[in-house]
Amino acid sequence: MEASINLNFKSPKDAKAALKVIESEKIERSRSKIELRAEGANLAMRITASDLPALRAAINTYLRLASVITTGLEA
Repeated sequence: MEASINLNFKSPKDAKAALKVIESEKIERSRSKIELRAEGANLAMRITASDLPALRAAINTYLRLASVITTGLEA
């Protein structure tokens, strides 16, 4: 199972900052993995998982983290 998520930031600098934070928080799990890349002002996430509950949990984790980062960048 796989999900692709693209997040748009105000600037390439913000996207790279978000990438750096998420990479530092990345946890290797046996049931899911994430690939990240910054493309201009966009952050692309590709999450793969062995089953639907693992995919949902990984998506929730990384979207929650992205939300916290966005709030911090806006402050």
